[in-house]
Amino acid sequence: MTSTPRRFSVKALIRPLVAVVILMLGFAGFNLLVATKPEVQSRPRLEEARKISAAIVKVVSAQPDHRAFGTVEAARSADLRFAVGGEVAQVSADMKNGMVVKKGTVLAELDTELLQLAREDIITQMDAEQVNLEELSTQLDLRLKQYERVNEMAAAAVASEKQLDEARLSLSVAKNAHQQALARLKQLETNLKRSSRNLRDAKLTAPFDGVLSDVVIGEGRVLSSANTLGVITDLTSLEVSFVVPAEIYATSGDLIGRDVAVTWKAGGRDVNTVMATIERAEGNVDASEGGGRLYAALPHDEQRVLSEIPAGAFVEIKYPSLKLDNIIILPESALFDHETVYAVVDNRADRRKVDVVQKLDGVVYLRGDLADGEEIIITRLPGLGEGTLVEVVTTEETGVQG
Repeated sequence: MTSTPRRFSVKALIRPLVAVVILMLGFAGFNLLVATKPEVQSRPRLEEARKISAAIVKVVSAQPDHRAFGTVEAARSADLRFAVGGEVAQVSADMKNGMVVKKGTVLAELDTELLQLAREDIITQMDAEQVNLEELSTQLDLRLKQYERVNEMAAAAVASEKQLDEARLSLSVAKNAHQQALARLKQLETNLKRSSRNLRDAKLTAPFDGVLSDVVIGEGRVLSSANTLGVITDLTSLEVSFVVPAEIYATSGDLIGRDVAVTWKAGGRDVNTVMATIERAEGNVDASEGGGRLYAALPHDEQRVLSEIPAGAFVEIKYPSLKLDNIIILPESALFDHETVYAVVDNRADRRKVDVVQKLDGVVYLRGDLADGEEIIITRLPGLGEGTLVEVVTTEETGVQG
């Protein structure tokens, strides 16, 4: 059996040729379209001005106020206690917490019966010693006269040396007895003064005008001189101490006599404000405080019993700082990167470097390459930089002391 040779098919050859021709025509058409497309001119992007607020520069002299905090305290207070021990016999109606008492007011008394007896005993001993001293004085006079006579007789060889020695010894004994009696009488006088003082100390009196606190006392209670019965605080000498920075403390002499505003703070609100006067500076500084301590005295009205701000109140003190000359005052929002501000020059931001002298309550005090009348950007814009196009919408004056 013989095989028949396969016939060549033209149709099978034409199909791939058609596909190639179509691809080539499509590619040629694409290139033609690309080559003949019209050229579009690019438009430059329009720059948009950023709206800002600005502050007008004014070079001034300023003395900004600083703030510190402290507690009102009394410059004078004292513990109340008896100087002698004993049983409490009487307590005054004024001996209560919060009572305002005058100097010399009797607040309590001890039972003085034993003290009176001790004083009377000393007086009796003094009377007896006085009689004894008078008798010894008489004896001393007699012994002295006797010694003088025997001495004269001995000089005339009438009396013996033994008689002279006996007269001298007798005079010496009389002198010694007289001196001892004088010493005992003086000691008794001292004891009498001490006893009289104990009787006075058996009364507890107010050492000065003030208000009482921490009172602990009751009739019949037996006390020693170590028992504290209360505290008296002088309301006429209230003051507040506060710490100022070292550079201000270094010139604290200029602040003595200056007024400061003292505000009583409670529960996040201002209760009362009074003007106090800086009276002195503490001689030593505490390194941990970072500065020095000043003391300001609160005013006292003789017509008022209690101060407008009581002792123990937490207060804010507003005090003047150093005088700053040739200074520029701007809102803190004008400051970028701690040392940069932007002036507006031909509607564009112009970077300026500045030195910050102080920051206080949202205001910065600075010096730099700025002139009166220049506008400084005070709006916090993200991405603000040199040459940024800006439009000033609002302006505000500066130079008002903060």
